[in-house]
Amino acid sequence: MRSVGSPHPSRPRTVLRTQPSRRLVGAAVAAPLLSGFVAPQVAHADGGVSLTPSAASQARSMLVRKITCMSGCSSIAAAQPGATLRFQGPMLQSGKRVVYLGGAGTADDVVAALHVKKSGADTVITALVPKRAASGPVAIEVAAGTRSKASAEKITVPVTAMNIPAADLTPIAGTGPFFPVRGAYTFGTGVAAFGGARHHQGEDVFAKCGTPLVAAEGGTVMMNAFQARAGNYLAIDVDGDTHDEAYMHLKDPALPPVGTHIAAGTPIGFVGDTGDADGCHLHFEFWVGHWQNVGGPGTAVDPLPVLKLWAAGPGAAAARATSATAARAQG
Repeated sequence: MRSVGSPHPSRPRTVLRTQPSRRLVGAAVAAPLLSGFVAPQVAHADGGVSLTPSAASQARSMLVRKITCMSGCSSIAAAQPGATLRFQGPMLQSGKRVVYLGGAGTADDVVAALHVKKSGADTVITALVPKRAASGPVAIEVAAGTRSKASAEKITVPVTAMNIPAADLTPIAGTGPFFPVRGAYTFGTGVAAFGGARHHQGEDVFAKCGTPLVAAEGGTVMMNAFQARAGNYLAIDVDGDTHDEAYMHLKDPALPPVGTHIAAGTPIGFVGDTGDADGCHLHFEFWVGHWQNVGGPGTAVDPLPVLKLWAAGPGAAAARATSATAARAQG
């Protein structure tokens, strides 16, 4: 029987050292079927080749498919800083650090050391939740600037004094009203303004994710929840029973619980991009009567004139009176 690679028994076998062996070719072809990973071929001085995956190739082969809480939290929906999370998926043991991605962009990315240990026949990948971690997906970092795709599962880090600077939890002194975005901002136009073809019921105020938000006016918290389109949102029944306000797309669940009375200038959360949001912004709604007709009839009006009024000053009595007058005029 002729040997593989010898076209004729009388001729000496020729080995082409510049080509990978069948075993190496088979490994390179099979790898994409397993995890999308294709290792590069690296030539050696003797003409042979071997497979040594680059950091980018390793990152492409990784995927965090499941996240579970091991200690310090009841679930990934309550991942307190200091809790230990377990990460499951292909090739994760090659990673160096876990990246808590938070919201859009890299400004709130936080990293934690990744630990690999054996537990019986299993390899367990764990990491702590850092103090400044924000709610969102995670990725695995192989080298500086090289990381896996973001996980489909997301963790939720409860907003508490434990991971928020004290300055962001301090109410603004005074009677208000106050402009709700406490940082640089831009008013939205076109589809980001009130009305339009898509019947936008509020005004979008664009600001960096993580910018502190306060209640513009005092009142009772009537809603504090998450909705697919609104994301994390808060609705306030403003004192005086003339109008309600709503704040949407917050980075985390809003701070004040339902049923509590809050004063103007009370911190309520941070600008985010949760729900159906295109970029980091606050979607602010001003309703004459009852918000979304909860508890009675109500009508959404353009909040831009009131927002501009509040932005012009820290909150004089005249501004309070004008906001109510503007609401009635538009209604």
